Amino acid sequence: NNLYNSVYNLRPHQPQLDKRIKSQRVLAAFAKYNESFGELSEAARRPHFYFKTEVEKGVSTLLPHYATLKTPCRMLSYRATLRIAAGDSSGALEDIKTILAISKGLSSEPFIISHLMSIVIANFALQPLFEGLVTGLWNDAQLAQLEPTLNQFDWLKVFREGVIADDASVIHATDMALSGSSEQKNHYIDVFNMIMPSAVGDQWSI
Repeated sequence: NNLYNSVYNLRPHQPQLDKRIKSQRVLAAFAKYNESFGELSEAARRPHFYFKTEVEKGVSTLLPHYATLKTPCRMLSYRATLRIAAGDSSGALEDIKTILAISKGLSSEPFIISHLMSIVIANFALQPLFEGLVTGLWNDAQLAQLEPTLNQFDWLKVFREGVIADDASVIHATDMALSGSSEQKNHYIDVFNMIMPSAVGDQWSI
C-alpha cells in the first residue's frame, strides 16, 4: 500500500486511471527488485534444496532463515497480484510457483514450526492463485501446471512427522537436562527456562 501511494500518478492522484495501467505503474516501481526475484525463482526451480541447520540440537536448533524468507515471499505475492491485474498471467504463474516451491522446501524440515511457516508461505501464493481463477486469467495449460504443484502438498503427513520429531526433541532435551554432562544440563535447563519458564520454575535445580 505504501508503494502504491508513493507513485505520484496513482490513486488518489488519478483515480480515473484504468486498473491495468495502475498495476503496470506499480510494477515499474517493483522493477528494481527484479534481479533478486529472478535469482530466487531460479533457485526455487531446483528439484531439492535445504537450509543448513543443526538439527541434532533438537529444541535449541536455530532457524533464522524463516524470517529471511517470509518477506520476499510476501513481496512475490504482491507482484503476482499486480501481474494478474495487469494481465500478465505467465509472470503471475511464475511468482506463484516460486512461492509454493519455497513452501514445499520448508515442509521437508522436521519441526512443527517448519510446517507452520510452510503453510504461512503457501498462503502467500493462494491469494493471487484464486484471484486468477476468479478473473478467468489462467488458461488450460496453466491450470495443468498448477494441479501437480498443489497436489504435492500433504499437510497431514508433514504435520504427523513434525509432531513425532518435536516429541523426540523434547524427550532428548529432558534426558540431557536430567542425566547429561554438567554442560549439557546447564544448556538444556536454560533452554527450558527460556521456552516455558512458568512450567519449569526451579525444579531442574533439584
